Amino acid sequence: MEVMRENLFITSPERVASLFIYCLERPKKFSDFSMFFKIQTSLYYKNNFLDTLVSKGIFRLEYIGRKVYLYSLFGDEFREYYKQMIQISPMFKEARNALLKDADALIKFFDSDLFRDFWTEDLLKHFTRENFKKPDFLLGAFLAYLSYPITIFFLSEGGKEMDFESAKLLVSSNLYFTMKSFGSSLPPEFFVSLEKYFTKERLEKALILKETEYYKAMKEISMPYLKSILPSLQNIIQKLLKRIEWP
Repeated sequence: MEVMRENLFITSPERVASLFIYCLERPKKFSDFSMFFKIQTSLYYKNNFLDTLVSKGIFRLEYIGRKVYLYSLFGDEFREYYKQMIQISPMFKEARNALLKDADALIKFFDSDLFRDFWTEDLLKHFTRENFKKPDFLLGAFLAYLSYPITIFFLSEGGKEMDFESAKLLVSSNLYFTMKSFGSSLPPEFFVSLEKYFTKERLEKALILKETEYYKAMKEISMPYLKSILPSLQNIIQKLLKRIEWP
């Protein structure tokens, strides 16, 4: 069995994952992060923790005047975190193996503007410190992001006639209720943001996901299910949507 090496995303998830996701969209002031998530900066200066984060390639640090700016990087530490979380994930073996094979392709995708631009402060304000206490939350949120365009593509390949906006609503609603049933702590605003974010132009940029082993594995797993339940799923979701207040 492969020995898991110590990884800061896993051993210090609240401090690392919260800062990582905050500085993902663009370089951000460290002091602004402290106010945003109510996490004291002193926790990062203790025992040179911030210097360690930078030396391990988790962040790029730069100074503008006396202000410290940080930018999240998908380096070796993130890659090891990705692999370790996938290896212990309870997901289907086929999906797990595909994600491990796709490590290079998906980490490259995570480093794209298409992915980074989604993680705005308007979205992150719906996250709390509690979200980041579990090591798998960060990667789980990233995989939930992937699920949105992938499921849209599944619908288009399934031959179901549906207008674009209806398909987007169906997918965001389905993902929310499905992940909630599996104990996900992602807020409903996350799925609403996905629906708003993925325009036709952005979906075109996400077509590269179709080339991944993960896409092929999930298609084989999901398509029979989607085809069997899609007619009734639309009616069920429409009724459920009336019971909740979307932001």
